[in-house]
Amino acid sequence: MSRKIAATLRETRFTSPEAVDAALAEAGEIARADVQKALEVLLELPPSSSDPYRLACAFFVGAVKCCPDRALFAPLARALPRAPHPLARDALMRALPLVNSVGDHGLLVQLLHADKDEQRAAALKVLEKIAVGPTFEALCADFRTGGHAAPAKALGDVARTFGVRAVTVVAAAMASSDLRVVAAGFEVATQQVELPGFDRSALWAAARARVKDPNEAVAAAAIGCAAAIAVDDAAYLEAVAGVLEEAPVSVVCAALRGMKHFPTARALAALEARLLRGPVRASIAALQTLQDIATDDVIPPLVAALGHRRLAVRTEAVKVLKQLAGSTQIDIARAVLWLLRSRNPEVRRMASEVLSAMRANAPALWPRLVGFIRDEDWWVRERLADALIPMAGAQLIPHLAPLLDDDNAGVRRFATSTLGRVGNAAALGALLVRARDDQDWLVREEAVRAIGNIGDARAVPYLVKLLATPGLEVACLDVLAALARDDARGEIAGLLARPERDVRMAALRYVTVIDAREMGDELALRLADPDAEVARLAGATLRQWEYRGNSDPELEEADRVLAQLLRQVVKSDASDLILISGQPAFMKRNGRIERLTSRELTAENVYDLVAPLLSPEQAELLGNKIDVDFSHENLRVGARFRVNVLQGEHGLGAVFRLVKNDVRPLRELGVPAVVETFANFSSGLVLLGGPPGAGKSTTLAGLINAINQHTARHIITIEDPIEGLHKPVKSVITQREVGVHTSSYSSALRAALREDPDVILVGELRDLETISFAVAAAETGHLVFGTVHAVAADSCVERLISAFPSERHAQIRTMLSDVLRAVVCQHLMPQVGGGRVLACEVLINTEAVANLIRKGQSHQIASTMVLGREVGMQAMDDHLAELVANGRVDVLDAN
Repeated sequence: MSRKIAATLRETRFTSPEAVDAALAEAGEIARADVQKALEVLLELPPSSSDPYRLACAFFVGAVKCCPDRALFAPLARALPRAPHPLARDALMRALPLVNSVGDHGLLVQLLHADKDEQRAAALKVLEKIAVGPTFEALCADFRTGGHAAPAKALGDVARTFGVRAVTVVAAAMASSDLRVVAAGFEVATQQVELPGFDRSALWAAARARVKDPNEAVAAAAIGCAAAIAVDDAAYLEAVAGVLEEAPVSVVCAALRGMKHFPTARALAALEARLLRGPVRASIAALQTLQDIATDDVIPPLVAALGHRRLAVRTEAVKVLKQLAGSTQIDIARAVLWLLRSRNPEVRRMASEVLSAMRANAPALWPRLVGFIRDEDWWVRERLADALIPMAGAQLIPHLAPLLDDDNAGVRRFATSTLGRVGNAAALGALLVRARDDQDWLVREEAVRAIGNIGDARAVPYLVKLLATPGLEVACLDVLAALARDDARGEIAGLLARPERDVRMAALRYVTVIDAREMGDELALRLADPDAEVARLAGATLRQWEYRGNSDPELEEADRVLAQLLRQVVKSDASDLILISGQPAFMKRNGRIERLTSRELTAENVYDLVAPLLSPEQAELLGNKIDVDFSHENLRVGARFRVNVLQGEHGLGAVFRLVKNDVRPLRELGVPAVVETFANFSSGLVLLGGPPGAGKSTTLAGLINAINQHTARHIITIEDPIEGLHKPVKSVITQREVGVHTSSYSSALRAALREDPDVILVGELRDLETISFAVAAAETGHLVFGTVHAVAADSCVERLISAFPSERHAQIRTMLSDVLRAVVCQHLMPQVGGGRVLACEVLINTEAVANLIRKGQSHQIASTMVLGREVGMQAMDDHLAELVANGRVDVLDAN
């Protein structure tokens, strides 16, 4: 008989359901062997979506229905993954419940190990119809053992198929020896919490059992699951109590992140305690959890974090507050006021940064904040102004005007500048009175500039009168120039001859703007001005006017020759012009010396080229065998140079280094991406190391440019000479040149600390006094950038420490370990095919690095950099190897 069933299935091309029924009726009684033979035929039939194939599958199901023998369950289950077509698989799925054998359900459970979705889905569809208690026991045993090709999909399918009935299976997966199954168990358990009628006790027990698992990943996942399942904060905090005290930091972070489910007083207290205790990763995890909770109750712990000893924690706290402030999740007014009331000026500064993220549609906020514009901290006042001006505009004037009579000169300066920024003529009268009568000359000057910002022509006659007030000349001239008013034309001749350099510069700018060509002779006198910048501006204006005056032919010739040599340097993209008595002129390009002239320069030649550039004081120093450094702007060439003049064996020598005034963005310099983030530091010390000519000043200029483009800060640069001119964008920038605006780095730094800067750039940390001031500035909340003549990150650190007496080394190591933020060391390598390419070493001051500095183990920093790639560190050898592998640097040059 079996032969007839199998033959019918193989040979008959069924045309209708009636034909199937007729064939089954004709077959009569069907035995188990008949069905088994027919199963083999079904699996061998050419698969097709045609009606005959579909009807053949229906014939097979009918045959099983005629022989409901449970012994068929096992062969049918084994055949399920071999089904050649979905129609055949569907036939087996319909046939299996007809011959259900509970003892063989494990054969279907084993199909959950398959890597094909359709096989797992088929097995579960059958099990959904026939599953009983032993079925779930088999599922539990299977997931405890593990070994699934796709455990997350398999367990997820089980959970979706059986709903709350799958709880025991998920709990078994959480106890599995297969870590992939364990991870899937925690993930599915977290999702099942939302199911109606869900019994969490089994899953809670399974999750809690593994919160202290020796495998950190398993423990962290168990904690995340426990947090989702726990009935309340008490249960969760009791479960993770030991974890918070003893576990590895990654597990501690998981426990802290789990508290986002419990915005309760107990959970917030636990978060704040661990936030303040650290380490940094745990503190940041606590802050991120507070951000997730996002209620007004998170404000106190966030305020506490702003006073944390670690910069990374303070920075993250500001970030969280800004993000919460930019949403409607918390009462931002309450948050800002809470911060502003802090006794800690650093916390008040952080509050002002949060203000920048406030929503513009908060009209009820500004009246509550305006009372704090009298804050003693300059930064707080300025950031409040940044927020309040767009919010309130001219409505601020009645609140600011009384501050013009404040006893504190700093408050009066702030009030005048803010009224200028408001830009409403209603403040004009009060500002004119302040410009005339205030006892503090800075307030008077600020009032003049505020009047200029308002731009009302009615103030011009008063400004001309104020030109006679000592200390206000520069501000009045700048404002009149900005307004393009020539009302001060009659006073300008006397101002051009004033002894104060700033007054002469302002008068020159004014003359240029109003195009007072009749003053050409007065400007010609300024060509010999002792200040190079004044002489440069006078020359530029005279050339623009095509002014013709008397000149010395010999000096003209020397000037022409020097300009020709310097022009060749610029045109060749070289870095230096080298003039040495008794030798030809040379230029240095891409690190190599090239001859510029065929004949040798005599001592007289060099003297004629260099002497006209020297001031009388510099000539006297040179006569006393003291080298002279200064900056020189060659008007013929239109370029600036840093010049060193020295006495040599055969006479004078000079080196002109080209200063490229254009400030290039960091992304164009080839520095690692992490270097760009250094502009975001709010305080600390960043060092740039490398040999001379390695591009340190260029990178520093790029960092200052990044700060200027994106944040409102007060930046002071101290350079020798000024390497790149920055135009204020968002920041206020003061650039000072050693030898022109200040006598030394140390004296400029001492003065800078009295000028309330946020960022200080020191061109070179070369002596004990300069280094001491730089470290002290970084320690007191300033962001300090400086260069060091050292070729590696560890030697940069040791260079600073070794500048101090040996008895202070331990103290300085401790200070440096706290204030150092990063070190970048650069080399410009010859590039294959021409030019040069930047090779960089980057050190980030992590806890591990700080510990090495404190312990005097800087020699181990190199190995720490290799291990610190994930945070952006980069060893020089690694970068050179990469450049060689990419064909950019020759291996001989890299060695």
